[in-house]
Amino acid sequence: MLSLLLASTLAHAALTLDCRIIETPETGAAKTTVVQHQVNESASHSMSPFKTDLVNGFVAVSRGYGVINIVNNKNEQIVSFHGDVTHGGIVGGKVYYKDSKTWVEADCVLK
Repeated sequence: MLSLLLASTLAHAALTLDCRIIETPETGAAKTTVVQHQVNESASHSMSPFKTDLVNGFVAVSRGYGVINIVNNKNEQIVSFHGDVTHGGIVGGKVYYKDSKTWVEADCVLK
């Protein structure tokens, strides 16, 4: 049912998973990376990669669920967030990297 709802929505307008990856060190200014993923439910394994000095990863949408995958460039620790974005939901989360003393927050919404 969820896939049908998303497919119906996609037939009327192109949708984008609009994401902000925000790195906030304990000292210094926050840096924001914007990632905009064009939703294409007919494409297999469609994703939009991103990379900063601290992390890299990708954002994607599959069957109405947004996915954010974040990898720490220094120690290769991985964290993923996922959730339903079809009804105005926001997908995201926050992780603290002790080695760099930095919070990394990811927030994505379907637009």
